Amino acid sequence: MNYKKISKLISYWLRHKPEEVGLVLDSYGWACLSDLLEVLESNGIELTINDLLDLNSKTEKIRWEIDIKKNRVKATHGHSISIKNELLSTIPEVEIYHGTSIENYRGIVKEGIRSKSRQYVHLTDSIEMAKKIGSRHGKPILFEIDAISLIKDGWSFYRTEQNVWLTTDIPVSYVSLPPFDFNLNQERIDYFSRQLRLEVKKGHKLFNEINDLIFFTDYAPREEVYFINKKTDQIHCVHFTFGATNDHFPSTTSYESTDDWLMNCLLFEQDDWFLFRLD
Repeated sequence: MNYKKISKLISYWLRHKPEEVGLVLDSYGWACLSDLLEVLESNGIELTINDLLDLNSKTEKIRWEIDIKKNRVKATHGHSISIKNELLSTIPEVEIYHGTSIENYRGIVKEGIRSKSRQYVHLTDSIEMAKKIGSRHGKPILFEIDAISLIKDGWSFYRTEQNVWLTTDIPVSYVSLPPFDFNLNQERIDYFSRQLRLEVKKGHKLFNEINDLIFFTDYAPREEVYFINKKTDQIHCVHFTFGATNDHFPSTTSYESTDDWLMNCLLFEQDDWFLFRLD
């Protein structure tokens, strides 16, 4: 018996298409537990309540809430159908993350984190879980969420079970990509731009393109600032020397494109950063 396939099938019915098998959900997403077992049996799958409990405990994220006394079951998260929220709003007291594949980078830095077909954005306070979720469709990257600012600005957070948090769409201004900082204030960006012009002299590899370079991100742990060429998409990591003026300084590492930077810089730096955080 393919328990993973069965688990996904049950979640599909409870989250998206209960009507396909005649399940009836109440306004909060609860279905009759006995009805679910009957639906499974009619599809050639014979399970007991204990089997469901065991199946639910084996997944990395608890998929369902099972209330034996009231003979009911519901999906804990991931609904595309509209249901009322029974959860109480709560304030995260830990860092929370959104794990996704590196292919989703451009969409998030442009539009923020969106729920798309689901009711809520899914987040986690576990670095390891965020990496697992992100690796489902490619190389994983982790975005960190500024929950404190979101709550001040009217967002609510709901914790469904251990490590899983829900909220509505998150604008990009509340999202960061540690250990890099993209959301500097204009004064700080202007400072780095002036520093670039001060240190990059004739003979330096960046001198001829300096007018096309704009701030990209700051690398907090070291005195490194990244600039992107708005014409070529090349990214240059500049290690400012604060006073050196010869053609060998500031030292610079270049990446041919944003994709090159993602694969050969971001992934490497995030692995180190989060390994340190886990320690």
